[in-house]
Amino acid sequence: MIDENKSIKEVEKLLMGESNFHIETTTQFDKGINHIFQLISDSYILYTHNAYPSSVFLSIAIIEEVAKLHMGIFTKLSNEHKKKDKLRDHKTKEVIGVNYTVSMSERIKTVMDADDLEEIYKMAYSGELKNLREKSIYCEYKDKELVIPSEVIDKKFSRNILLFAIESFDDNLVGYTNHSINVSKKTDVIFKNVAG
Repeated sequence: MIDENKSIKEVEKLLMGESNFHIETTTQFDKGINHIFQLISDSYILYTHNAYPSSVFLSIAIIEEVAKLHMGIFTKLSNEHKKKDKLRDHKTKEVIGVNYTVSMSERIKTVMDADDLEEIYKMAYSGELKNLREKSIYCEYKDKELVIPSEVIDKKFSRNILLFAIESFDDNLVGYTNHSINVSKKTDVIFKNVAG
């Protein structure tokens, strides 16, 4: 079930502490927007070339980077290196990146079944998304068999997580700067192409 307070609680915890990551200027923010757009473009290229596991790896990274850039605007900068920096924790960033408002988007509800949307939230909350991130790029040995990423991840999930990552970008970051609005016009085209 999608919890409208889960990501808010993570944000509150994060903002009570300090981080080694911080955004101070519009130039820095826009540089981060360019980085996320590159990840979206790369994930899309991989998806269109049937490299679904690699696309999933980058899509999950997009969700994490969206959360990191968004929270970086508000974090208190630490004066020393923090070993337990919440913005270095994959699960924390995933929970923040899958904030409730993404699920409210008419666009995402139109292209994804409710069960598939809930599955992404469930995976983020439980830590399964973090685990899938690793399974999407590394093979493993299980029950005396070699398991490769293409046996774990299919086209449908790759599609859904890429669409979700683009919507997370749009929901969390677009509108802070003119540049983010201009970039979103490009991500809207990618979203439309992936959605079919």
